[in-house]
Amino acid sequence: MVYANLLIFIAAIFLVNVFSTGSEPGESLARTIVWTALFFALFNYGARRVFSKSWTRSAGGYFKAEQRLCLAALLVFAAILFSTDAAPYVSRYFGGAQLSAVPGIVLLTIFIGLLSIVWLAGRQSYAAVFGATHKPLRFVAVNMARNLPIILPWLILSLLFDLLRVLPLAPVHAVLDSEWGDMLFFGLFLLFIILLFPPIVLRLWGCTPLPVGPIHDHFRGFFRRLGFNATIYSWPLFEGRVITAAVMGLVPKLRYILLTPAIIQNMNMAELEAVMAHEIGHVKKKHLLLYLVLIIGFALLIGVLAEPLWHFMLAQDLLFHIMAADLLAPETVMSVVGSLPLFALMLIYFRFIFGYFMRNFERQADLYVIRVLGSGRPLVDAFEKIGGAGENRSKHNWHHFGIDERIAMIDRAERDPSLIGRHDRKVLTSLLIYLISLSLLVGMLWQGVPTASLVRDYEEKYIELVFMKQLEVDDEATYFTIMGDLMQGKGIYDRALESYETALEIAPGNEQALNNLAWLLLTGTDPALRDPGRALRLAKTAARDTMQPHIMDTLATAYWANGESDRAITIMRGLIAADPDNSEFYKRQLSRFQIERYSAETRWED
Repeated sequence: MVYANLLIFIAAIFLVNVFSTGSEPGESLARTIVWTALFFALFNYGARRVFSKSWTRSAGGYFKAEQRLCLAALLVFAAILFSTDAAPYVSRYFGGAQLSAVPGIVLLTIFIGLLSIVWLAGRQSYAAVFGATHKPLRFVAVNMARNLPIILPWLILSLLFDLLRVLPLAPVHAVLDSEWGDMLFFGLFLLFIILLFPPIVLRLWGCTPLPVGPIHDHFRGFFRRLGFNATIYSWPLFEGRVITAAVMGLVPKLRYILLTPAIIQNMNMAELEAVMAHEIGHVKKKHLLLYLVLIIGFALLIGVLAEPLWHFMLAQDLLFHIMAADLLAPETVMSVVGSLPLFALMLIYFRFIFGYFMRNFERQADLYVIRVLGSGRPLVDAFEKIGGAGENRSKHNWHHFGIDERIAMIDRAERDPSLIGRHDRKVLTSLLIYLISLSLLVGMLWQGVPTASLVRDYEEKYIELVFMKQLEVDDEATYFTIMGDLMQGKGIYDRALESYETALEIAPGNEQALNNLAWLLLTGTDPALRDPGRALRLAKTAARDTMQPHIMDTLATAYWANGESDRAITIMRGLIAADPDNSEFYKRQLSRFQIERYSAETRWED
């Protein structure tokens, strides 16, 4: 069912977002295609082996096999992304500066291709269970339409954002780039979901209005008695042979109750009224609106936690040991490891927080039946028929209590009606705790978490363990000099100082280390770091055996910083004559030496 695949699709979208980094391929396109095809072939073989078993010819067996293989498809999808260059090639051929969503959508088609293998492998088992044979492409389309509502909001949001970026609409770009642009865009997207998503789902699922007749007329009267309004649709889920119902739509005129043909055929009118009362309970108790609140809450949570969690993970030593092992591209390692806490947060939120409210909303809707009908017995009878149709009575999943649990709760509430009010208060209290906790957390983190030290830490490690590894420098003094240059360029001055000092311990006469350390002591933006006196001594030593322009420039700057402007001016005039290609820079330096005085606040252009 749709609920069962929700977490799997969330995980797939997470993988897509992680690997849509735009890194360059490290292997040939042909090799990538061959390895991807091999993964598909092996998975196809395994899926067909599973569905060749006789136990998959029952409803329970079919759903169990499909669910396990969908999870296996996710693992194979991850293996393809990790072990091949499928993602980099997709980014190369389908990406662009303004098309961030397209590569992700193309990557997701790989996962959908793996799911198609599952569906096609189970086609014969499906026919045996549900009594309908579909042509292969039609069968894939039916299954895709059944699951598409899970990813449709993500698809629409991603494509719409890209479209607005591509269109030459400066005012729209200005709004999107503003402080409230993302929130406004998300708000409009939610409005779209509220108004248009239910009709789109009806079309995807092939639902049709329930024909006018005794059942339809009876329910219209039932709705009027309960002060409720919705359009009833027939829902051909799994050829209409699954006993289930659903309600969707926040807006009354766009609200629909879905009934499968099997539920109408197998239940009497009292049981159908109980099922309808349960679905109406979801609306009366504002569950559809509360689901939207929970989704917005998750978006807020991700918004305030994404950056600090990302930086925290990137500052861990394990990340850089993995990078140094050259198992994956550094960009991929950073994306994967940096995104892991967000993925964990997503799974925990939907599995436990969202799931907790879903289960208790379902229980609240069950108890609403007792309140409006005076008895829960018709709903218990309906559950008994569902259990008799092959549903595992004791199965407790993340979004619904088991049938036995639901029946037991209804029986308890009939013996003690105060349980209904107590459960309503439990739900209300849980919502208040959730909203207060979320508000406090978002309020504390809204202004941002200080991440400068974490950023600095992982930038240092990234430079040291990845970039320097690629330089393959044999001379240790040169290695530490280059390290100092990189750190100085990143503004990590204490590490730059440490690197230069190490280089000079190894080779005290290293001209580049002497010169660059002198420049750091003259120009570092941290006033406490500056030491013009030592810088002059270092610059003199560096210039003892060379007249290289950049070393002489440092020496001139050191003389000026120590109050010896005449010497600085003399050197600079000589550089202007000796190095005409860089004369403009030297002229600016000469002008500075003539009209300015050096201080700890003196700044240099980049």
